[in-house]
Amino acid sequence: MEQNVNSPKLNSCSQIISILLFLYLGALQASAQNLTTNCGSPGSWTYLNTQAQVQNISGCSSILGSLQITSGISDLSPLSSLTSVQLTLDITGTSFTDLTGLNSLAYIGENVVLQSLNGLQALSSVAGGILIYDSPALTSISALVGLKTINPSSSLRYSFGISIYRNQKLKSLDGLQSLQSVGNTIFIDNCPILTTLSPLAANPLTAPASLILTSLPALGDLTSLKQFTTRNNVSTSIQLSNLTYVLSLSGLEGFTNIGNLTILSNPRLADISVLKNALVAGPIVDFEDNGLLCDFSGLNVSIPAKVPSAKFVSACGKASSSTGTNDGKVSLPGGAHTNSPRISGLLVLLLTLVWM
Repeated sequence: MEQNVNSPKLNSCSQIISILLFLYLGALQASAQNLTTNCGSPGSWTYLNTQAQVQNISGCSSILGSLQITSGISDLSPLSSLTSVQLTLDITGTSFTDLTGLNSLAYIGENVVLQSLNGLQALSSVAGGILIYDSPALTSISALVGLKTINPSSSLRYSFGISIYRNQKLKSLDGLQSLQSVGNTIFIDNCPILTTLSPLAANPLTAPASLILTSLPALGDLTSLKQFTTRNNVSTSIQLSNLTYVLSLSGLEGFTNIGNLTILSNPRLADISVLKNALVAGPIVDFEDNGLLCDFSGLNVSIPAKVPSAKFVSACGKASSSTGTNDGKVSLPGGAHTNSPRISGLLVLLLTLVWM
């Protein structure tokens, strides 16, 4: 018997199949859209001050512009789809003990400003810099263990690099051992129980443009910085102050081109011989209140005409006095000396050495 192709049964089946196919394609399209959902506006800030505002961007995978999260929010789980922030992420003034809800966040295009960390284990790249500060309860930054690059291009647009300061309970830098680039700055200040920089020794790293370690009274040494090397003769300005238990500058061997060098108030520092392979170009060369530092023979200072002074104050337990010269060669404490271009005409180079 010849089958009727226009039978009601076949037409019903075709309709059902068409509906199912339509629903399936619609679901795929919705899923694809969800994977690429952008929120916010390029160059602008998205502010989250209430839980309702957090809920409003639920499902967003990318924030265009910058994102600030402040007090008034109790739950970040609606942000579980967020994988990137185009510019800056700023999380301050909150009561969070962790950042659960941001577990998928992997990329931040500029800077990160944080007072809490747990929940950021997926973060692998920050194009600008990362700031962790004023967190009196913060004991660990281990949640950053996935972070590999900070400003990998060393763009001068971003000055922060790694900035960690005023964290009274931070014991170590564990969490930074995956870093392959640190940006333009390492600034660690006023972390009174931080004892070591050892996670920074895990990988070879390019020396930043600025290294500032201040008010770290529990830090034992600088040897964890041995993996840093100067990049293409780009100089690093170094400031080391109030490092109570640091006895020497061992660890700075790879910093072979130093710009400004400021060494202040390190009561046990007695050995700077590691600087013998580094050229210190200034314009600031300043050693003050390092009571046990008697030997400057490791110091290789190139004094161009723009350097107004090289200061050596209260070293080796001796009182201060000052002399000046412009004869092109200056004797430094401990038998070192510096050669500088002779000055003629109206331009006079005055080197002030404070010593007795």
